[in-house]
Amino acid sequence: MVTLDRAVELCKDAALQTARAVALAYFFGFVGPAAAQSDTDFLRAKDAYERGDRAKLDALAPGLKGHLLAPYVTYWQIKLGIDDVDYDTVRAFLSQYRNTPIADKLTVEWLKTAAKRGD
Repeated sequence: MVTLDRAVELCKDAALQTARAVALAYFFGFVGPAAAQSDTDFLRAKDAYERGDRAKLDALAPGLKGHLLAPYVTYWQIKLGIDDVDYDTVRAFLSQYRNTPIADKLTVEWLKTAAKRGD
């Protein structure tokens, strides 16, 4: 059984480790103004997708290539053009992001579109 004092000590240790990790991330440049800007651009891309603004989404996409959530931007681009997208583009996405929720989502959308077209 963990005593109250030990629980407090464990919480302090966890907080200290988190603070160290954040400090190291800033020190090594993993987080900072560039990351904040790319997060802002990601949210702008999401907004463009939700409004159906392909031109704005396409303009923001290149700047988000290294972003952690870049697969979503690519998915949104494909989804907005799902009626016109070629099979190779879909296949490349599904291959690159195999066994991920976003690939499963695109598979469903692609199959619905193919069924509508009678493919």
